[in-house]
Amino acid sequence: DQVASTRRPEMAVLKTDGSLYVDKAGDRWLNPYSEEAWEYLVSISKEVVEAGFDEINYDYLRTSASSLASADFGDIPEGMTRIDAFIEFVKYACQEIKPMGAFVSGDVFGTIINSNADGQAIGQNYVELSRYLDYICPMIYPSHYSSGYGGLKYPDTKPYQLILMEMKSSVKKLATIPE
Repeated sequence: DQVASTRRPEMAVLKTDGSLYVDKAGDRWLNPYSEEAWEYLVSISKEVVEAGFDEINYDYLRTSASSLASADFGDIPEGMTRIDAFIEFVKYACQEIKPMGAFVSGDVFGTIINSNADGQAIGQNYVELSRYLDYICPMIYPSHYSSGYGGLKYPDTKPYQLILMEMKSSVKKLATIPE
């Protein structure tokens, strides 16, 4: 949220010098550990549901993919990872929004379906987020996959095969969650 992170820096990821963290793309990020940021996002979501929308979709449900070496997330509860923070946010949002009769969905990078390293880097866990969301939307960008991934020499030249392979992996992963 480029506006809220600027106007309400107490809800944003800061740099270790106290200024706003800005990634290499020029983006600012709300702090996934900030319960105040969670409440802000959920309050907007509730207004949208009250206005008649039947689904809330959280896009960019992650941290920056840029280096976070200069990032300061403030007081982090002991042992809580960024993945944990996003899962807790999703649980909170679902508890608040679903009783209003709306669905809650989230967009994640498709690479996290099979890559724990990618998930750790941006704060996403495919299966754990799926436990709470009504819908999970893996964004499978063929250009995000490295040469040789899944036996495909150049995955971005085989988008159908890549997406089919990832969707089959998704079905397998999500089958571990009891209905």
